[in-house]
Amino acid sequence: MQTKLTVKALARPDRTSGLRLPGGTATRDTNRSPHCSETPIDAKSPLAAERRCGECTACCSGALRIETAEVSVGPNRPCRHCGEGGCAIYGMRPDICRQFTCGWLVPRSPQPIWMRPDRSGVIVLAAERHWRGLAVDVAVAVGQGVRRKAIDWLLAFSAAHRRPLLYQERVDGPWIVYGPEEFRRDIERMKEKGVPLFRRQ
Repeated sequence: MQTKLTVKALARPDRTSGLRLPGGTATRDTNRSPHCSETPIDAKSPLAAERRCGECTACCSGALRIETAEVSVGPNRPCRHCGEGGCAIYGMRPDICRQFTCGWLVPRSPQPIWMRPDRSGVIVLAAERHWRGLAVDVAVAVGQGVRRKAIDWLLAFSAAHRRPLLYQERVDGPWIVYGPEEFRRDIERMKEKGVPLFRRQ
């Protein structure tokens, strides 16, 4: 399906059908920390050190693609070790799970407390990818899809801090591109060439 591009930078999002992030969405480079510390924390949001996953198991639900010898997780295929009480093998969970950091939990996360993934319907992979030196936030839909309130927050944050954004509105849905016109054009060119969207720094 042809991508529809808008002509104004940071005006309204573009929907890019068929666009998929490269494999290993749930991995991250443990040698660097996400770049959320440069952003003032929400005055009503506790520091990440005070936050806990609690009952949230969104990262195990199948929204993130995880393929290892121990686990195979994807759309409509939640982790077999995840139950009502959470992860049944938490103490022995695979490295890919240990190394993953939810954007809601990163130190000095700017995300409001209500943005916990199971409540907002979105996991934010904060600044794990870059475009022309700018941090790119990737928002992956979970559960029943992203709440409108969460989408509005993500778009406002992106515009205010000039951080390009890729997000979904529903699980395994098309990626929606939001950012400068050049960013949208580059995403379209990368999609057409079939090259990985971003390299982690």
